[in-house]
Amino acid sequence: MGRAHRASAGASAPGRWIARESEAEGPLARSTLQRIYDALPGTAQDLVLRVAGVRSYRLRFGADFRRALGELGALDGASADAIASDQERRLRQTVSHAAATVPYYRELFRREGIDPDSIRHIEDLAQIPPLEKETVRMRLADLVSETMPSRERIAGHTSGTSGTPLTIIQTRRSLGYEYAAAWRQ
Repeated sequence: MGRAHRASAGASAPGRWIARESEAEGPLARSTLQRIYDALPGTAQDLVLRVAGVRSYRLRFGADFRRALGELGALDGASADAIASDQERRLRQTVSHAAATVPYYRELFRREGIDPDSIRHIEDLAQIPPLEKETVRMRLADLVSETMPSRERIAGHTSGTSGTPLTIIQTRRSLGYEYAAAWRQ
């Protein structure tokens, strides 16, 4: 696909992958990276897209994906009790980590009088109020662990099928588990 065709194809064209939208500047604002990309000759644009594709593939199916596949595969053939035990161990670790390092959950547990150690089983999750989309929109920074270095944060976005898309923060490890779980289904 040539450069002229990409430019005329609109926002859904593959060449629009660099586009950033700023709330302050509005939907027609274009980032510096997008302007640089648009100024490149077609062959250079193709190279940029290929590099981005390889990076995306490695992010999704790299070492963290293979590690997660191995961990999930270790439970193949396990009894229902062994699987439940593993789930509950991971739940306790996650809740303990959130209570200690995620500002939103630290505040929520304190405000609601929830002892993180009381969340031991799947059924105990009912003690924690559901996280609302608006809270994610308004307090995204407070929903990220203070121990997660900014270089490890990967911004993801939901499709927005129920209204407005959400920005979410992921890590390579969480993406590896997400793709490994989907791969196994």
